[in-house]
Amino acid sequence: LYSHEARNYSLVCFLCLSSYWCFFLLHEKLEKKYSILLSLINTLILYTSPIAVFIIFSQILSCIWTYKRGLSFISLNIISFIITIILFAPWLLGLMERIPHEGKFWLAKPTFYNFKGVFVAFAGNKILLLAFFFTQ
Repeated sequence: LYSHEARNYSLVCFLCLSSYWCFFLLHEKLEKKYSILLSLINTLILYTSPIAVFIIFSQILSCIWTYKRGLSFISLNIISFIITIILFAPWLLGLMERIPHEGKFWLAKPTFYNFKGVFVAFAGNKILLLAFFFTQ
């Protein structure tokens, strides 16, 4: 069960490293091919795990931070980010349709018993949980 949940993390890690590699190559060589490659890799990251949007935000902040590098570096990064947004837009539109409306979410509001149940599940059973708390 857990292997199905974790199967994309190695791909996300590889794509994040590849994205930064392209970003640094773009920073050094200022060529359009690295800008296009960066946008493709960033799009693949977003399709693999949308939480990886923070990688792209860090690249944007780095681009802003290194504005002294020149206008060509900033323009190539802007082109790359625009291409990424265009390539990711079809999935984003579908995502907006699947966001649950208030009161129609499939999970119930968590209670104290859900919170307690997490600790019991980690401990194995209630007796081991009590033993852990009293021995600490």
